[in-house]
Amino acid sequence: KVVGQQLADLMTELMFRTANYRRTLAGALLEARRVHGGRHEIAEDIDRRPVTYARLLSRGWTLGGLMARGTRRGEVIGVLMPGSVATLYALVGLHARGRVPAMLDYTENATALRAACTAARIGCVVTSRTFIAAARLGKLIDALQEHYRIVYLEDLRDRVGPLNRLAGHARLLAARLVSRRGEDARADDPAAVLFVNGADGKPRGVVLSHANLLANAAQAAARVDFGAQDVIFNALPLYTAIGLTTGTLLGLVSGVKVFLYPSALHFRIVPEMAYAVNATILFGTNTFLAGYARYAHPYDFFSVRYVFAGGEPVRAYTRQRWAERFGLRIFEGFGATEAAPLISTNTPMDDRAGTLGRLMPGIEHRLIPVPGISVGGRLAIRGPNLMLGYLTSERPDEILPPACEAGPGWFDTGELMAVDGEDYLRRIGERRHMARVGARWVSLEEVEALAAELWPDGAHHALALPDFRQGECVVLVTTWADASLEAYLARARAKTRDPSSDPVHIITLDMLPRLADGTIDEGEVCRRIESRLPALMQGYA
Repeated sequence: KVVGQQLADLMTELMFRTANYRRTLAGALLEARRVHGGRHEIAEDIDRRPVTYARLLSRGWTLGGLMARGTRRGEVIGVLMPGSVATLYALVGLHARGRVPAMLDYTENATALRAACTAARIGCVVTSRTFIAAARLGKLIDALQEHYRIVYLEDLRDRVGPLNRLAGHARLLAARLVSRRGEDARADDPAAVLFVNGADGKPRGVVLSHANLLANAAQAAARVDFGAQDVIFNALPLYTAIGLTTGTLLGLVSGVKVFLYPSALHFRIVPEMAYAVNATILFGTNTFLAGYARYAHPYDFFSVRYVFAGGEPVRAYTRQRWAERFGLRIFEGFGATEAAPLISTNTPMDDRAGTLGRLMPGIEHRLIPVPGISVGGRLAIRGPNLMLGYLTSERPDEILPPACEAGPGWFDTGELMAVDGEDYLRRIGERRHMARVGARWVSLEEVEALAAELWPDGAHHALALPDFRQGECVVLVTTWADASLEAYLARARAKTRDPSSDPVHIITLDMLPRLADGTIDEGEVCRRIESRLPALMQGYA
């Protein structure tokens, strides 16, 4: 067994080391077309009109010529689009002409989007009239067009003439001839900008290079067995790292067909669509997967081989429902936007309960000591998938490279982890998911897990709030109307849990507000419960 594991690890490492990720995304797409053929179907959306490599590249190159007008090579262009084939045309077109797409979160308000555009120095935003009308974003666009040039894909499509098509095909042919070379010197140029919130609450642009994105795709391909016969069902928004990289680019450069669905929150429709397209690979968060399990027919996921989850801890109840109802294991992983995003994942070959899987090949790690934590520490990583750096509104002309206590070039994930000898990650907690109660660190996830055992049909979120007696205390917010502190404490005592981890208050809400990626909107939760907290805690939520 030991020898077999060592041989498998060696093969995984060799697969990654021999992968050519030192090239551009455009070059990788051209190579995929050469390998799989121009007629190979590679993408589809809810219009149910499959797109081949030949169509994707020819339309992208033609559109790119029109989108590039009025911009310069290397300029960051905002993209305000849902998961659709039209978005792929826009992304391919921008890359064909050397522009850098910045994926904007269309669920944010105008103020937040303006802050993101300021950080990335965006002067032009590409969007779609059809999408704006369907999503009712007219007011948002009205606010944005006061500051930025808005380009609609429909307008560009209407302007495409014979000369544009001829020029696009000529540039595509030239690119195909040039792409036959090996490594590309432009591999370390920016390829995409995604946004995260900084410690000050302001958006920061995460700049990912071509090599970052392709290295992460190569890492996943070395760990997971997939091929041209698979179909990725991606309902995650493309402004998230997992939606853009793992859910979309991984398939496009590997010959795996990608089906794009515009919203993961359609719990009734997503299972039916997965059935209709014979999906074999599914990505989601615990929230989404629990919602699908609630409404799906047991046969809806008959063709699915892999279910990968991240973004939030997967509850035992969700795992049990998927195992009993669909006969599928959920492979939980860990990632960060700054890592493009995969850092570790469980797989069919390497699946260990209670962990977040093994580190991706090529990733180095260090554990930064944390006072009060005896086992493990704060996880820092370094690898070929790690971002070029951040764009901030204070220094928009400069990419700030990653650095932390572990040294320059290292990224502090903020997660408290333990790492065993086989590189399996086990989450101890995250600093923002931990409470410092007296001299002890308390995991808020453990509080939520116990609440989920008691009230499995409710949604639960634990908060760490200031307490003048012992630094911080735990408050549990739940949607279960009959939840009581007495019932929680009784279950905790039965499990011989440390009393310091118990919540001091339980507050019920009709629903927990969520962000577009399904995670809890903690800021909005705090605003809703502040008036119901004891007087000493008001103003801190």
